[in-house]
Amino acid sequence: MDSTGAADSQSSPGQPGQQASSLSDRIALLESRIDSIEGRLAANLTPHRRELPRSTINPADRGPWWKEILPGLADFGKDCSLLPRVFTDPRYPLPWHIRVGVPVLAVLFFFSAYLMPLGLASLPIVGKIPDLFIAGLFFWLIWREVRRYRRVSEDLPDSWRV
Repeated sequence: MDSTGAADSQSSPGQPGQQASSLSDRIALLESRIDSIEGRLAANLTPHRRELPRSTINPADRGPWWKEILPGLADFGKDCSLLPRVFTDPRYPLPWHIRVGVPVLAVLFFFSAYLMPLGLASLPIVGKIPDLFIAGLFFWLIWREVRRYRRVSEDLPDSWRV
C-alpha cells in the first residue's frame, strides 16, 4: 500500500488544500484549475482600447506626416546598405533565380528599347511600359532577397533584423 492510503480516501477533490484520492479526481481537479487560469488570462488579454479605423481618427490628433514615413525610410536605408553584402557574403547562399535573374533583368532594362519591335519604343508611353514592368520585377527580387538576408544573417544586430 502506498503512503497516501487512508488519509486521502476521505478528502474531497473540490476543496482547496486537500488532495484527491484517485487519479481521475486529480485529473478533474487539475482541469478545473487550468480552466479557471485560462479564464483569467482570457479576461486580461482582451484589448482595453479598440483600435479605430483610420478614417475616423481626427487628423489633428495624428503626428506630422514625416514621422509616419521615417520608419519606412530607415528600413529602405538599411536595405540599400545591405545590398552589397547580400551578393558578396560567402556564407550566404544566393538562390539561382537571384544569381541569374538580377543580371538578366538589368540587361533587359538597359536594352529594352532595342528589343521593342517596329520602333514602338519611340512612343513615349508604350516604350516605358516594359521598362516599368522590368524595373518592378527587378526591385521585387532584390527587396525579397535582402529581407531574407536580414532574417537569416547571424552577424547582424537585432535592430537590423526583420
